[in-house]
Amino acid sequence: PPKFLRLSQKVLALTRSVLSKPHCCFSHSNLSTTETHALEAARSDPAITIRPADKGGRWVVLDTSRYRAECLQQLSNAHFYRPLSATSPQHSQRISSILLELHSRNFINKKELQFLLPPSLPRPRKFYTLPKIHKPFGPQEAPPGRPIVSDVESESYHVGKLIEFFLGPLAR
Repeated sequence: PPKFLRLSQKVLALTRSVLSKPHCCFSHSNLSTTETHALEAARSDPAITIRPADKGGRWVVLDTSRYRAECLQQLSNAHFYRPLSATSPQHSQRISSILLELHSRNFINKKELQFLLPPSLPRPRKFYTLPKIHKPFGPQEAPPGRPIVSDVESESYHVGKLIEFFLGPLAR
């Protein structure tokens, strides 16, 4: 119906207008100048680690030594983690050779090959945890953490993006 069409066009125009204005909803900080300076000082202090909480949208300020102990405890669990037997350049070469073979057999085209090839300078993976402040923990220990291994721009990043493109909808 024309009335619905006009309404949807108005909503679309209003949405575009709001989204086109940078920082439309956050024109000023909710922190005082003193709080802003304290936060900047805390972020630059190597004895303090600031991480988002696993749930609830809160931020957690941790003693770095306790945070590292929690990370090392998780990494020492051989059931879930093991040292890599090859270095990043060796992985890049192996991935590249497999992709070139797929291209030569016409399983992937040149554009797909270029997308999937590892970056020339792959970034090492980064391990960190998100503190689970909703779980019990003692006063002299860091909260348990949900482990994250960031693969962004590593040698397998683009292959992982392709796999996620196809498997992601099945997981949802």
